[in-house]
Amino acid sequence: MQPGGKLADCAARLVHMTNYAAGYAVTFDSIKGSVAMTGTIVQQPPFTFRRELHLEELNSGTTKRECSVCNGTNGWQIEYAPNGRAANVSRWGVTAMDELCAVFMRNAQLLLVTPDRTSTYAALRQDVTFDAVNALDGGYEFRGRDRSDTPAHQELLRVAGAFGPQGLSNYLARSVRLVVDRHGLPQELSRENLLGRVIERAHLTNVVVNQPLPPALFAYQPPADVLVFDLERAMETEPIHVAHPLRDKPGPAFSVAYLSGKALEIKPGGDVIVLTFFTSWSDNCRGYLPLIEQAYRAYANRGVKFVTVTDEKQQTTLKQLISSARLTMPVYLDHGGVVAKTYKINIVPKTLIINRRGIVCDVLEGNARGVARELDAAITAALAEPVANSR
Repeated sequence: MQPGGKLADCAARLVHMTNYAAGYAVTFDSIKGSVAMTGTIVQQPPFTFRRELHLEELNSGTTKRECSVCNGTNGWQIEYAPNGRAANVSRWGVTAMDELCAVFMRNAQLLLVTPDRTSTYAALRQDVTFDAVNALDGGYEFRGRDRSDTPAHQELLRVAGAFGPQGLSNYLARSVRLVVDRHGLPQELSRENLLGRVIERAHLTNVVVNQPLPPALFAYQPPADVLVFDLERAMETEPIHVAHPLRDKPGPAFSVAYLSGKALEIKPGGDVIVLTFFTSWSDNCRGYLPLIEQAYRAYANRGVKFVTVTDEKQQTTLKQLISSARLTMPVYLDHGGVVAKTYKINIVPKTLIINRRGIVCDVLEGNARGVARELDAAITAALAEPVANSR
């Protein structure tokens, strides 16, 4: 049996799952200590769900109880104080739904399984290479290993390597095991380290599929005396033009590299420069790059130089991104993140507009709403500035 085909079969089975309820337990050992999470999950795909969570950090004695509940339109994240009262409450709506559900999916292991954009299988195949599969009681058992070309794996390798052989043998995974039931629902995901010890395990228990669910299960009303952080409103009012240490100051000269390896020296002054920083793994960046491409096609022949840079180490990954996003603008490599450090970039995507006098005249947050319109206005304004007082 080929793992790829059977994973597709599992995802297809989820189409027939209108809802499920289960208990769950997640345990993992990290460099910072051991963590155990237990709770319940009820989901009615794609976005209606309720997750109760109890988290315990075994090394520090820290415990936390929280609940995430969403009726498909409005969602709530509630963190409880030790006395059981709601301490922190956040709300989101349809605008933030896709982004938040993607975050929940990535952080919740087997939970939030749907046949569409939040599919566990889509996420797993980004992180794991499965090379063996066995039939198992109407379902399947998959065996594989973590991909070594992902940013998460590279970061783990760097941190674990700082602890020497002990860190590498204890915290790097040798193998990954996934068990899927007859409904296509993942029931267990586990990782073994190089010593053969399980360092991460998530599993569902008492699974019930396609049973009637009361609407009240997905309802929530925050207490009157609790301040609610409205994520929906925060996203709508997120600033596009942001403060930056180099704003209204000369942009430093820098060097980037073509994908071929040839170096390119950039010295601000002369042309307007649209300097954009991004990463290949960020969904926000992937959504923002087509907007930069649109601006490139509009202004590249009008005295505007587009310098779009990333510190991506895997050229295959970068070339796939360029192809899938249909980018025609040049994309450059920032080896070691030197340019990002020079321009004091901590969060991406971000674009700096450098005028013809070499001054950083605007800085835009790439994942803010309405940024395409403001980007166009910022480039137009920079082109309209006189070249007087040229350095």
